[in-house]
Amino acid sequence: ARALAARIAGRWADRIREPLDLLALLARDENPRVRMEAVLAAGQIPQINSIKVVALASEREMDRSIEYAFTQAVHHLKPHWEEAFAEGRLVFRKSSQVAAVLSRAGSRNALGRLRKVADSGDLSLKERRGAMLSLLALGGPREFRDYGLDRAAFAPRGQYDAETHAVLLSRLVEEAMQRTVKPEGDLPDLLLPLLDSGHEEVTRQALVLVGLWSVGELGPQLAGKARDKSLSLALRSASFLSLAQMKSSEAPEILSRFSGRGNLSGVRVSAIRAMCLTDLSGAAKQAASLIGEGGLDQGNAHTLLRAFLSRPSGERRLVEALRASAPDRASARRLLQALYSSGHLSKDLDDLLSPLAGAGGETLSPDRGNLHELVRMAREKGDPGRGKLLAASCVGCHRIGSAGGVVGPDLTFIGTTLAADRIVEELLWPDRQVKEGYTLLEITTKSGEVMQGYERSGGRDQVAFRRLAEETLVTLRKDQVGSVRKLGSAMPSSLTAGMSRQQLLDLIRYLTLLGKADETENPEK
Repeated sequence: ARALAARIAGRWADRIREPLDLLALLARDENPRVRMEAVLAAGQIPQINSIKVVALASEREMDRSIEYAFTQAVHHLKPHWEEAFAEGRLVFRKSSQVAAVLSRAGSRNALGRLRKVADSGDLSLKERRGAMLSLLALGGPREFRDYGLDRAAFAPRGQYDAETHAVLLSRLVEEAMQRTVKPEGDLPDLLLPLLDSGHEEVTRQALVLVGLWSVGELGPQLAGKARDKSLSLALRSASFLSLAQMKSSEAPEILSRFSGRGNLSGVRVSAIRAMCLTDLSGAAKQAASLIGEGGLDQGNAHTLLRAFLSRPSGERRLVEALRASAPDRASARRLLQALYSSGHLSKDLDDLLSPLAGAGGETLSPDRGNLHELVRMAREKGDPGRGKLLAASCVGCHRIGSAGGVVGPDLTFIGTTLAADRIVEELLWPDRQVKEGYTLLEITTKSGEVMQGYERSGGRDQVAFRRLAEETLVTLRKDQVGSVRKLGSAMPSSLTAGMSRQQLLDLIRYLTLLGKADETENPEK
């Protein structure tokens, strides 16, 4: 059905609203036939941005059919995109997309043509920005220096355009995270003026680059900004992280000082996050102390959890520290809710926090007798109106109607697409049958970062996954990956543990009616 939808979107592009937005979703579909049809359809729409949709398909493995469709679409659209790209009016989101398109197009001297536009004195900086962005994606050390770090490139006629420079620096940070390339020239001399630019975002991006490239000569400047309480949290947080990445000799004292009592919660969380790179045990103790004090909001709780769960042994260290500190019921509940909505699975944290949070409900064995009995009782005694109120906790991860998250599958029409027994089974025992496309992976990179996401198909030499809390596809080269582990469902099995039998029946009744609008909206029927 999705493949047919892609074909129709291409043929009816002049009759439907935003056909390229629809095809952009289908070009990243899990099914290769759907991706092929989306590429072919986009190739028939004579617009500059059609090639961006085609390029999305390069983020996944391309079989012979998709490869053929991709090449044909690139050539068919060439009159619409090639000149625009060379003039900097077309910018691709990722350097890998640029490479995929240019390699099929046979475009020659792309760098030279882009440089000509980027260096033109007859064009405004705004008109040259697209070419400069593409040069950062395609180029190497020279382009990183000339179009990323050279402040003079952003001061035509002597007037510095910090806003445009910040945009280019953001792209440079993305490239620096993915590639081992460093700019030509003396990095301290190039970065120091940016650290003192007076522009918040330029300074922040420069702080990030100092850490990514381990520019030790600028350690004192970073330490000064980390200690400066007059600076924004964003700048101090970037300073903390870069000091830790550089393994600065001043990092232990600074991070210990600002992760402790007497500092604002946001500052403490930022310092603890950075400390996770240098001293996991110390970071865990500071985190447990902060959690036990209460008052940690959802955003800071997410940041704190991600910092530990993204490090090898981070989960274990945090569990040990929390077990020793024994947070009260309210703190445990807040942290547990943050864990469920953070897009990370942690069985050990779940097991520790659930009893502390008072989640001591009835334990049911996953047999068919229980399934049928719960469905029957929910039909007879469940109240979908009360169940709707209980389902408010579901929308942190699932979409219901126009509200909700993207961690789990959309539940809007679940009552019409799954049998009641299956709904109960997935609610109480989520690991028994994991919905296609929602198998959770845990990837540990060779650099020591731990990531979780839903398994997706990537290129032959890639590992691909979709981040849980966002619809972002991440691809890693296999030589970057240390290990991959399948975790099953991302949904914790203890979510309903704190419910009474009646509450459980109410929730089941509500879920089994979803999509059956009249019955759900009017429980009395």
